[in-house]
Amino acid sequence: MAGDKKEKRITVLTGLAVLAVMAAIFAFSSFNGNASGAQSSFFSNMIAETFVKGFAGYSATEKAETVAKISLFVRKAAHFTEFAALGAAVFTHVALTDRAKRGSLRMLRAALIALPFSVLYAASDEVHQLFVDGRAGSAVDVLIDSGGALFGILLAVLAFLIFKKRK
Repeated sequence: MAGDKKEKRITVLTGLAVLAVMAAIFAFSSFNGNASGAQSSFFSNMIAETFVKGFAGYSATEKAETVAKISLFVRKAAHFTEFAALGAAVFTHVALTDRAKRGSLRMLRAALIALPFSVLYAASDEVHQLFVDGRAGSAVDVLIDSGGALFGILLAVLAFLIFKKRK
């Protein structure tokens, strides 16, 4: 009985984690082009002020060019990170709730479910952006998102293996 409650709790919590990451991705993708650009520029400017030597002395044009270059990286890193979180969350949900498989097979099955799920969500996210003012869908972003999901899954596998050794 106590085991059933624990399993249900794990199922609910890991399921909610997946939904929360999906909702966050959807919300970020719902920002129009101006809002998304302003958000990227804000973080890019902070990075430039912190890490670019002499940035304070740059001309307005030099500052804008530097921030624009950093912004591209920030946007792509955000895509990668969002989907790393999704891949890890889906993997964890499946791995902890899959009663049919145990051990390495369970992790393989979880990865084989998490990756296509994340890739399909990445593709749907880019389609979603086609309908947002000032945004565009990008096949390159689907690839970046998919790489992020794979990275997140691999981190989750590593965490599971480390945790398993400690038991």
